[in-house]
Amino acid sequence: MNTRINSVKTIFKIKLKETLLSPGFFISLSLGAAIITLLVYGFIKSVDSSGLDYMKHPIYYFIGRFISKGFGMNLLLNIFSEGPFLFSLCFAFIPVFLFTFINSIYRAGYEKKNGFHELLLYGPADYTVYFITVFLRDCVIYIISLIFFSIVIYISALNNNLVVGSSFLSFNFLIFFTATGFAAYNTLIFSITDNPGMGIFISIILYFIFTILILYNQIENIFLKVIMWLSPFYYMKMGFNELYMYNASVIILPFLLLIFLCFIILTGSHYLILRKGYRS
Repeated sequence: MNTRINSVKTIFKIKLKETLLSPGFFISLSLGAAIITLLVYGFIKSVDSSGLDYMKHPIYYFIGRFISKGFGMNLLLNIFSEGPFLFSLCFAFIPVFLFTFINSIYRAGYEKKNGFHELLLYGPADYTVYFITVFLRDCVIYIISLIFFSIVIYISALNNNLVVGSSFLSFNFLIFFTATGFAAYNTLIFSITDNPGMGIFISIILYFIFTILILYNQIENIFLKVIMWLSPFYYMKMGFNELYMYNASVIILPFLLLIFLCFIILTGSHYLILRKGYRS
């Protein structure tokens, strides 16, 4: 056990350093900061004496239609009531999410194809250690990114005489736990396939299905309901809805369910690795 923990620490440090020094990571952070700036500017232009009219700005018109369709008009009004910062954080996080999911699956497939994993198995580590370190690396990248975007948002609020709402911190946790659910799916996908291109393709199809399902408020088909329950977006939507009811005991529930979902997915990844013949 101590050997496995030491292996996780060692490989985690290497992979975290590789990612932090990657140009793609800095590009995704820069894109996120630019998105925040653009959305805050658009919000200011959409406010008049009667309040916020999201029909005035093309970006806000698209965002308003998407949120009202997928989450309901009440949630849309609640989000806008706290200014542009909640959905600015959400949209700014998309480039980081795309970078981590593509980077994780592609690098895992590339390293597996070029014999890195076989070399790894000759040492004190095993393949389970490897995908745990990748999952932890992605989680730390998410934390760093959310801290950076939060700083950008507070600076933007200060420069434009706006106030960050009371739900902002809880929303950070909601995005983080949702992203960890997808990070767990990344480990499952590169445990299934050896081809990085196929892994990315499977991820895109799966995440597209999750996105489509979350836009429907009423789903009767039991098969589609099971898929929806496996989607991190489902629990994110639950957290969205409960966030504005100010019920602390209920808000915690989506976080706990997302942690449980991650546990189930990572356990499945572990047993898939064992069945494929890697040393445990």
